[in-house]
Amino acid sequence: MAAGYGALGEAMRAAGVFIDSGQLSPSNASKLVRVTGGQAEVIDCSDLTAALDWAARIPAATCGSIEARPPR
Repeated sequence: MAAGYGALGEAMRAAGVFIDSGQLSPSNASKLVRVTGGQAEVIDCSDLTAALDWAARIPAATCGSIEARPPR
């Protein structure tokens, strides 16, 4: 799983989508991503589509949920 995170970080930096890992907005602004059977289940993603696509690539999404929140 650690190698998966390393590869994802490199891909995000190369794509220019990684900004920082600072403080998040409140949880009521979050969107969830679940990956089941290799397919992303996206909940409430009307304007965070690109962020959710990246969130679905996070290795832990295969066994849990990933919250995507806009920065503060």
